[in-house]
Amino acid sequence: MKGFGNIMKEAQKLQAQMEAMQAEAAKKLVDATAGGGMVTVVANGKQEIVSIRSTRKSSIPRTARCSRTSCSPPATRRCASRGR
Repeated sequence: MKGFGNIMKEAQKLQAQMEAMQAEAAKKLVDATAGGGMVTVVANGKQEIVSIRSTRKSSIPRTARCSRTSCSPPATRRCASRGR
């Protein structure tokens, strides 16, 4: 069973390396932006959300955002001029 002992030692070594990599990743932060910069989310390496920033101000002019026949983008956005 000498081969099995070597396999177990290698598995323990890999487990220790994985734990070290997870600890290092947990220290890192990643941010993502959506909606043309209107929403920014920051998460850590443990996949936990650290912060959410939202701005109401849009760089898209109101006339381009909403018309009487359709709302864009996205098509599901409520349109104030249509009352929906």
